[in-house]
Amino acid sequence: MAPLSRRNRCIISRVIGSETILYDPRNESIHVLNPAAAVIWELCDGEHNVEAITLGLSRAFASAERANLHMDVVEALRTFHDLGLVENGSAEATHTRNREEL
Repeated sequence: MAPLSRRNRCIISRVIGSETILYDPRNESIHVLNPAAAVIWELCDGEHNVEAITLGLSRAFASAERANLHMDVVEALRTFHDLGLVENGSAEATHTRNREEL
C-alpha cells in the first residue's frame, strides 16, 4: 500500500478570508493555496489516499471532471512533498498548528 500523505507538524496553517496560507518557519516561506489545493491540504491527514483525496475534491468541485481532479491531486501532492509541506506517515503524527498571526 502506498504511504499516505500527512501535513508536516511544523507548518502553520491559517485561513484568511477565502485563502489558505501556509507558513514554513524552517525557511520562512509563505504559500498561498488556491481553493482546490486548500481542500487537498486539509485531506492530507495520514488517513486519505490519492483516491480518497480525489473523491473529496470532486465533492467540493462537483462540476470538474474526475480524471482532471485526479491529476490535480497527484500534482499538488508532489508539490507539497517537494516543498516539505507534507510527509508520508500515519495520522497520529498529524498536527498542524494554527496561529492568529503569521
